[in-house]
Amino acid sequence: MHKEPGKYYWHYRCDCGVVGRVYSGQIGKLKRCKKCYLKNIGNSRRTHGKCKTRIYRIWQNMKKRCLAKEHSDYAYYGGRGITVCDKWMRFEGFYADVGEPPSSRHQLDRVDNDGNYEPCNVRWVSRSQNCRNRRSNRLIEWNGEVKTVAEWSEVLGISQGALRQRLHRGWSIQRAFTKGVKSQPAYES
Repeated sequence: MHKEPGKYYWHYRCDCGVVGRVYSGQIGKLKRCKKCYLKNIGNSRRTHGKCKTRIYRIWQNMKKRCLAKEHSDYAYYGGRGITVCDKWMRFEGFYADVGEPPSSRHQLDRVDNDGNYEPCNVRWVSRSQNCRNRRSNRLIEWNGEVKTVAEWSEVLGISQGALRQRLHRGWSIQRAFTKGVKSQPAYES
């Protein structure tokens, strides 16, 4: 113990090695040097450090679509009964299950478009893949396979516009898919 005029103090050593003074009124309160104390306060307020990241915005938007009636897409999500699982109401739970997207081009997608946001029903997909999982897509079965018009367009080498036009005009699927196609892809039935 040391004495200054009117004050008693003791020396202490912080975990970082800094030696400092602690006055009699501070004993039991001060265990670290000022630098370590301030650093610890900053860390105690930080939960995950992801607040300004893309993954955090994805999580926020997912919740808003399902929970916020004023959100422009609420009718297509929360309004249809799509919910977010309890674990994902906290970012840490969501992040532990889905992690970072593989690239900046990947989007969060529900496997079952009528299912909820939960671990067994989400995946990271490209934008084009996500567009193919819309409720408004027309699914067409041909030769034992079910695909969207966009997928059939790629497989058959016919533009989507031409394929849609043929189907809109009432052509049979067989005719729409084979008329004017130079090389028919080999299908295994």
